[in-house]
Amino acid sequence: KPEEKEKVSVGDYVWIDENRDGLQDENEKGIKDVVLTIVGPDGKEVIDVFGNPVLPTMTDENGLYIFENLPVLEEGQSYTVIIDREASKEPLAPYIPTIETDDSRENDSSTWEAISEGLTENDDHDPTLDFGFVTIPKVSVGDYVWMDENRDGIQDEDEKGIKDVVLKLVGPDGEPVVDVNGNPVAPTTTDESGFYEFKDLPVLEEGQSYTV
Repeated sequence: KPEEKEKVSVGDYVWIDENRDGLQDENEKGIKDVVLTIVGPDGKEVIDVFGNPVLPTMTDENGLYIFENLPVLEEGQSYTVIIDREASKEPLAPYIPTIETDDSRENDSSTWEAISEGLTENDDHDPTLDFGFVTIPKVSVGDYVWMDENRDGIQDEDEKGIKDVVLKLVGPDGEPVVDVNGNPVAPTTTDESGFYEFKDLPVLEEGQSYTV
């Protein structure tokens, strides 16, 4: 029987911080398909105890990930786990990192990268390399272009909308707006009922406004 190799592991969670407090709560869900990479104490790729490069891994359905079969570290050394922002662009598109807190390592969040502790003994596992995210704050504006049949300037229930009216949006500086996902906000057209909406707009500061 081959000799058991001494090894350690790290993990473990990428999650949505719904109450935005920087701490994991029991009912807060994980984010799947986030890609993470690991580097060794020298900042280079890690070779596992079987001589294989440790490849990037992806969070599962529940937002969990693990890097296993890592070489045992010496006192004072650490592994660093990094979210691959490019590869994780899609699952993380609606999110930005949550706040960092001084709470316990088990319970708090790191921003984009996290550093292990311990891992100097066989089978040590550091499950505290966790990453919390919050939905990007956003606003929307809309909503109706209509035929004011009685000409009183007020929308009445039976007054019909006008479809195919094109509207464009400008920001507080009078320039075109870029949405929270980094895309230019294109003109939009009213639907069959005369409705339109500009969504995913950055939150404004007090006193600022959008113009349609």
